[in-house]
Amino acid sequence: MWTALSKIPLLSALKVIKTLSAFGYEPIRRTGSHIHLLHPETKRLVTVQNHPGIAIGTLISILIQADIERKDFLSHLK
Repeated sequence: MWTALSKIPLLSALKVIKTLSAFGYEPIRRTGSHIHLLHPETKRLVTVQNHPGIAIGTLISILIQADIERKDFLSHLK
């Protein structure tokens, strides 16, 4: 499950969105400080708050929404 939480770095919303884009997610709208991304094939909707630092718990929630494993997400970070 979710072990070694300390290995997840503090990321900006822009970095999270760029990494989600590598998995096929596309921004579809912005509501206040939240950016909504949709995967065109799976129709999964993911919401990312537009903040300079995304909390680890929030990032984990985003990855669960996106159905992306932590290790896969971290391997796509550049």
